[in-house]
Amino acid sequence: MRSRMLGGVVVTLALTGASAASAATLGRGAAFGVTRTPVRLAGRSAATNQSAATDPAPLTISGPVMDAAAASGLVDPLEKLRYKLLRDFPETFGGIYQANDGGFDVVEVGTNAAFVSETTSGFSNFAQSMANGSSITPTLHVVPGVRAYSQLVSTRNAITANWASAVSAGVYSVGFNDQSGTLVLGETGSQSATAYVSALQSKYGKDMFTLLAGPAPKPEYGRYTDALPWFGGDQMVDFNGNLALHSCTSGFGMMNTGTGNTFILTAGHCDDAEWYNEKFNPPPAPIASQIMGHTISSSVYTSGEDIGLIDALPWCIVWGGQSTNNSNLVDRYITNYLNPPLNANVLLDGSNSPFEHSATVTSYNTQFTENGHTINGVDIANGATSLGDSGGPVEYPSQFGYLAGGSILAGNGISTWFQLIDVPIFVYTSQYGNGHAFTVVTSPNGSNC
Repeated sequence: MRSRMLGGVVVTLALTGASAASAATLGRGAAFGVTRTPVRLAGRSAATNQSAATDPAPLTISGPVMDAAAASGLVDPLEKLRYKLLRDFPETFGGIYQANDGGFDVVEVGTNAAFVSETTSGFSNFAQSMANGSSITPTLHVVPGVRAYSQLVSTRNAITANWASAVSAGVYSVGFNDQSGTLVLGETGSQSATAYVSALQSKYGKDMFTLLAGPAPKPEYGRYTDALPWFGGDQMVDFNGNLALHSCTSGFGMMNTGTGNTFILTAGHCDDAEWYNEKFNPPPAPIASQIMGHTISSSVYTSGEDIGLIDALPWCIVWGGQSTNNSNLVDRYITNYLNPPLNANVLLDGSNSPFEHSATVTSYNTQFTENGHTINGVDIANGATSLGDSGGPVEYPSQFGYLAGGSILAGNGISTWFQLIDVPIFVYTSQYGNGHAFTVVTSPNGSNC
C-alpha cells in the first residue's frame, strides 16, 4: 500500500504485481506516481471488456429513485459519487465498499489515471459534505477489481426483468457485492431454486454470483408495544378498541425543513393506522394508551419501496432511550444520513429483539420479494431480527458519527433486509416537501424536543 494526502483526502493505491519502488519508477501519472498491474476480467476477453465502454443508461442503481432518468434527484452523497463514476467510467468503475480502517475502497478495473483523478475529486467533495465543517478526512483506497459495475448492473437488470420466474423458483433477492464483483442471490435451497441458479450460472458464469441460502424473508411486524415515553426503536401498536391489530417499531425522526413539522419513519407494510404507545398486561388488555400519530403516507408495496410516514403529534419523541424491553440502552446523536455500503457495520434497533445488535452489510442495493411484493433500494445485513422490529432504525456508526442508515423491513432468522435511508428522503421530499426537503431529525439531544 502507498498513501498520499491530496486535497485533504488520504488516498491509498493498492499495488499488485510490483513493489512500491518499481511502481514509483513505472509511474501512474504525476499526481500519484504509483502503478498497478491491470487485473484481467474474470471470464471475459479483452474485447468484451472494451465493448462495455458504452454508457449503460437507463439502468437501475438503487430501485426506482435511482434510475438514470432520475439521477439528478439522487440525495445520498455517496450514491451520487457511485453514479457519476459508473456513468463516466462504465468499464473501469467496479464499486464502493467500506474499508477495514473505516474509510472507503473504490474498485478500479484495469488502469485509468482519469478515473483515479475523478474518484479523488469526487471523494473529497463527498467527505466535505459529510464532515459539516470539521477536519474529518476518511481514507480513500483505490483497489483493483475483476469486474466492471456496469456488467453487474446489466446482469441484474436481465434477472429482474424475469423476476416473477425467479421468485417462483425460490430466488427471492438479488443485490451487489462490490468487493468480490458479484451479484448476491438469495435463494431457498429448494430443488427448483438450485436449478434456476444453475441456469443463471451457466449463462453468466459461476463467478458472477455469491449465494445467500436460507428461507425467504418475511415482514417483521406483529408484536405489542412498550410503555411511555416513546423511543426510536420502541414498539408502537395499531390499536382498535381493546384489540391490538399488530405492532411495528418507531424509526428515525424526519422533518420538513420548510415547516419544521416532525414525523416518524416506519415500514410501509405496517399499513395506514393510528399508532399508540401501549403497555399490555397481558396483551391485548390495555393498561394505558396515548396516541403517537397517524400514518399520512405509506407505500404499502405500491411503488417498489416499503416506507411509511407517521404525522407525529406534538409530543416529545426521543430516539435512543431506555425501553422496557432493554432494546435501547444509550442516547445517540444522529449527525447525518448515508446509505451503508457493503461491509459497513450497522446497528439493528428493533423493539422485539432483546438488545440493539450489530451486523455487517453483505449485499448492497438489493431487490427482494416479501409476501409477493417486490421492493428496491434495500441492503441485507447478517444479523437476525424478530417479529415487531419492522420500521426500526438501522444506525450506521462511521467516522462522521452515528448516521441514519435505513429502516428494518424483513428477516428470515439469519439475515435482515432494510430499506436504504435515501429512499424515504427522496420520496417524501418529492411528495410532501412543497419545495422544501424532508430530512432526518438531528439534534444535540437526539430528539425533536
